[in-house]
Amino acid sequence: MLTVASWGTTLCTARRSTLADVEIGSVRGRFEMAAIPASAAPAAVERCTRLFGDLFNPVETILATLLSNVNPVAHAAEVLPNLTRIECAEDWPLFRYLTPAAARIAEAIDAERIAIAAAFGLKVRSVHEHTHLSYHVPLATYGEMAAAVHAKVGSPAGPTSFGHRYLVEDVPYGLAFFEAMGRVAAVATPNISGTITVLSSACARDFRSDNPLLEALGVDGMPVAQLLARCRGEAAQGHAWRSG
Repeated sequence: MLTVASWGTTLCTARRSTLADVEIGSVRGRFEMAAIPASAAPAAVERCTRLFGDLFNPVETILATLLSNVNPVAHAAEVLPNLTRIECAEDWPLFRYLTPAAARIAEAIDAERIAIAAAFGLKVRSVHEHTHLSYHVPLATYGEMAAAVHAKVGSPAGPTSFGHRYLVEDVPYGLAFFEAMGRVAAVATPNISGTITVLSSACARDFRSDNPLLEALGVDGMPVAQLLARCRGEAAQGHAWRSG
């Protein structure tokens, strides 16, 4: 049986500077990893450790790694207050404009993500813990941490197009996924849902419809126990997500 390893984030922060060159910003401290089937996780962790080092915290289900993804949280808070900068293609430093007000948006979204995970019996790290491990700055409010990152290592350039991955990837495949998991777990997500709606209006596209996987997988109305079983790779025959 094929084993699929799932990471909660990327190995490092990086940007392509030229077609051939990649600039490594920071190697992350530790992050979550799971596998499908769940029984194959120890072997997957061992292989990834041999390849990349002792960076992985094994978790029992890929749902934990999916809900551990803080990129949609941080990126939504970075783009939402800076939409006109993006639309005008301005040159703006990302962490410099992750101001305390913007950071409070991230913290509100993050609280809902953590509540969703808790409803599934899972514990995920906060955006504060993630930033601490990724950029090696002290724990504080998220606004203070963003300022510390900017002071320590500077800021990458912010998006200059509504076609940037912070919008076209992180909203439908990140925030819309969190929203759907909130419906399954009966957790209210007013900040997540409101952010999706506002960004959809600003970008003149329906970001919820941009994620065809949610409908194809049939997660709406799925019992929590069945979703968790699927995420462990149990009783997953073909595409029979709607069964049961």
